[in-house]
Amino acid sequence: DSLSPMSKRHPSLNPLSREHHHGLLLAFRFTVRLPKNRKPDDCPQAQVADTVRFFRQSLAPHFGAEEDILFPAIYRMQPQAESLLTQLKQEHADLQQLMDKIRRKHPKAAPSVHFSFH
Repeated sequence: DSLSPMSKRHPSLNPLSREHHHGLLLAFRFTVRLPKNRKPDDCPQAQVADTVRFFRQSLAPHFGAEEDILFPAIYRMQPQAESLLTQLKQEHADLQQLMDKIRRKHPKAAPSVHFSFH
């Protein structure tokens, strides 16, 4: 067994966990407007560009890994989790819609690129 008595998750889940952490930091940066959380060039256009870049480079592949690998594995082990997995997929779709809205509102800062999770 690759789980140690002290660990809470399988080591193969660590990258997904770190990506969740980075996503939460991005959300925190935009919701808690404390000076220590802002970069000197943190104008709205830079924030939009950073958000789009993070979504394209990190979140979209992350969602794909969850939906293609993790969720099916969870379902095989715990079929009763189906409603939760459906909710998580919907949350991914909701975030995609928010990203599309950001890109439409700020076309110069956010190039028109549709992100695929798969």
